[in-house]
Amino acid sequence: MNLSIGGGVKSSRSKDLQNFIIHHPEDNMSLRGAESSATKQSSLLSNVENFDDKTVNSVSKKFEQVSNNATLKTAEKTAGLPRSQGYLLPRNDMGKRAAFTLAEGATHVAQSPTPRRVAFTLAEVLITLGIIGVVAAITLPALIENVTERKNSERHANIVYKVTQAMDIMKAHGELSGTYPSTEAFVDELQKYLKVSKRCDSSHIADCWPTEKVTDGEGNEFEVSKAKTGKNLSLNTNTNNVGLILADGASIILNYNPEGGKIEDTDPLVAVKKSLPVGGGRSKEFVYTSNSTASIDFVTDVNGSAHPNKETSNNKYNDIRNLFAAKFTKGCAGDDISGIGCVVNTGQKLTWNNAKDKCESMGMTLPDKGTLKNIYNQKASNPNLPQDGMFWSSSDCSTGSAWHVSFINGSENCYLKEFNHYGVLCVGN
Repeated sequence: MNLSIGGGVKSSRSKDLQNFIIHHPEDNMSLRGAESSATKQSSLLSNVENFDDKTVNSVSKKFEQVSNNATLKTAEKTAGLPRSQGYLLPRNDMGKRAAFTLAEGATHVAQSPTPRRVAFTLAEVLITLGIIGVVAAITLPALIENVTERKNSERHANIVYKVTQAMDIMKAHGELSGTYPSTEAFVDELQKYLKVSKRCDSSHIADCWPTEKVTDGEGNEFEVSKAKTGKNLSLNTNTNNVGLILADGASIILNYNPEGGKIEDTDPLVAVKKSLPVGGGRSKEFVYTSNSTASIDFVTDVNGSAHPNKETSNNKYNDIRNLFAAKFTKGCAGDDISGIGCVVNTGQKLTWNNAKDKCESMGMTLPDKGTLKNIYNQKASNPNLPQDGMFWSSSDCSTGSAWHVSFINGSENCYLKEFNHYGVLCVGN
């Protein structure tokens, strides 16, 4: 602020001072109060008209030593001016007032014609946006991963809860006190208490899964259509799997183990808790399942067809989860016999036609007579192979009859295909 004080014609001096709002500090009044005191303002203006040139020159010299940006208090101390009369400048374009205390003889105070304005340059804006972008690129992926992990675990726990709730009701009705001959028979009963929108048998298992292939825990690609039996889920059971799509869209491939244990309706329910990851290295303990689910296991995809469609790997949970230990595997569902391949004992006695259908439903075949005899010859070195019993071959011996082989002594006999007294071995990859 530039201060210029000088003498001159009284009318000119008066005209300059009329541009100021005059404040009387002795009254310690606000500007609004001073402006409302018209009488005091008129009195002060009259006094100013009587300032002589000597007083004006004295004040001019003192104010030249005062900084333009000094506060009222600093200006008073530096210039040594009396607080008998004071002046407040009118508001400038920035909406601020400059305050000074003037002694007698002051004629006017002039403002700078170009007030300072504050703004950001384009370069400053671009630099700020660039910094924000870098921070977002660093933090957003981790944030999204944490949110996804929490969502997947909540979805996982919810799927398990629905299956557990259905089996808790089965237990209360005494429907788990016995065993079921197959997963299919078990699911027939389970569906009475679990809302299912689609069901797939083992030969069409992939129709109940959102993708044709998944990545197993070892990083290998696995075709879902091959997950036909418990062995294909790394379970110690040869019962077929059943695919289910629940009413909420969740996909599961379930296996029932008849040897998984019975539970009476009078037995107490025991809650089983499990810690699942919820992002940021943190975990949450969910009320997971109960002892009523001891006879089953399943795999589930918690986010449908969305990536990565991968099982837990290196202790990192992904979107394919399980109830207990089920996981996809390319391993043989039975016993891998040198020169023959995978041999699976279905544990069932069927007619010849049903035996062929059973093997085909597993993606395997009923062995011909020569292959079946070769399997018999290797039973001594493979204790997991049947050590007794009689088994169908795919070889016809006459119209309406087929060969079977005794695993007691290796004899070959021809019987009617409609007999259901013989076991079923299936071979394949």
